[in-house]
Amino acid sequence: MIYLKESQSQLELILDLVHELVHAASRPPFDPYDPALTAGKYVWLAIEGVGGEIDAVVTECQLAIELSKRFDWSTTRCERYVDDDGKLLHPENLRAEVVKDFYKVGKPYRNLVNRFGAEASLFPVLSDSPPRFFLPPGKLPIL
Repeated sequence: MIYLKESQSQLELILDLVHELVHAASRPPFDPYDPALTAGKYVWLAIEGVGGEIDAVVTECQLAIELSKRFDWSTTRCERYVDDDGKLLHPENLRAEVVKDFYKVGKPYRNLVNRFGAEASLFPVLSDSPPRFFLPPGKLPIL
């Protein structure tokens, strides 16, 4: 079952649905009972594994750009991943930029590196740069 916020625009509802369908259509990238599953591996798989957050955001942005052109809809959700001509970045570049954005963690950076210990190497682009939030207009993140 997928829950969506009804108060969103039609485009935002479609994008949320496609995001969640990417997760639902993929096999879980890990076995939660695997004794070799560590916190670092779990986080990495949830973000970068098949059907994880990176795949979901990339698919969502591909659809967002296509729908915004086809139906003249407006969304700011993926504008960062569009070139000067309004075209979505090449798939490899798009994925690389989404990965970088996911690992911008801001102030918790040092704490995360310390908590992951040796497994911090699983996150080579982890950064103390300020995070990017994908929020509806007028909404502020709860920190």
